Amino acid sequence: MILLNFLIRIRVFFELILGPALPTLKLISILLSLAFLIAIIWISVKAKYVFDLYDVYTQIFRGGNLHRKDSIRGWKKVLRLIRSNDSAEWRKALELSVRIFDEVLKLAGYRGTSLYERLEQVTPEVVKNIEALRQAHAFAERVSADPAVVITKKEVVGALRSYREAFRDLQLLD
Repeated sequence: MILLNFLIRIRVFFELILGPALPTLKLISILLSLAFLIAIIWISVKAKYVFDLYDVYTQIFRGGNLHRKDSIRGWKKVLRLIRSNDSAEWRKALELSVRIFDEVLKLAGYRGTSLYERLEQVTPEVVKNIEALRQAHAFAERVSADPAVVITKKEVVGALRSYREAFRDLQLLD
């Protein structure tokens, strides 16, 4: 009973002090809530979180092959880069093909801290040219580790062919 009286007195005290300011406090709290909501939406859009969720739900509920579309889009960029006469563009093409293949293996459920570890788990039943692909990956690693390595277009195209065949084996390219 004593505690209840004490709580009622506290309520009355704050009601006398904050009563006249209550509409203003409500307005401030509504404006702050709206500002935080807008900030959450803005950050989600900037982080592409909403679009990633949309892609996942599209993949699940519509049965579309979203990863295939992403792989094809990335592969087209690789082909644009390799058409150049600039060795820096060839390096970018090789690096992009490695990143695409790494993402494909992650999405396929292969575990490991690096693409090399994931490649070790891939069998010839899944990717027929696995040995050529491992050699292409070793070449790509050597090229990315040392920018001073001189590369020829023929070497890069050979490595990219291995990646292309692996994408075809995984039914990501036609």
